[in-house]
Amino acid sequence: MLATTLCVLGLATACLGVSLVLTGRFKLGTLVAYLPIPVIGGYLAFIGLFCGQAGLGLMAHTTVRTPLDLFKLDAEQWMLMGTLSVSPPRTKRRGDRHTPTAAAR
Repeated sequence: MLATTLCVLGLATACLGVSLVLTGRFKLGTLVAYLPIPVIGGYLAFIGLFCGQAGLGLMAHTTVRTPLDLFKLDAEQWMLMGTLSVSPPRTKRRGDRHTPTAAAR
């Protein structure tokens, strides 16, 4: 199954590359101007939603298919996601040139 997946991904990547080269060679990029901006925004919003769900699912070690699946997570999974998302404060390291001035403080 892994070999099939890798072959299909490789073939799909090659087909995408060929289609992009042909699109550029025949100057078909101007056709993008006919796509309405709300349609492009919808595509980008779905990609963001999909990436967010996939990221939360990876952090919680579970499958998140809909946003309502987040309410089924255990408290430990929520705590794990919370601790992974909090980054430690940045401390001044040796060699940092920027020193905050009195106006910036």
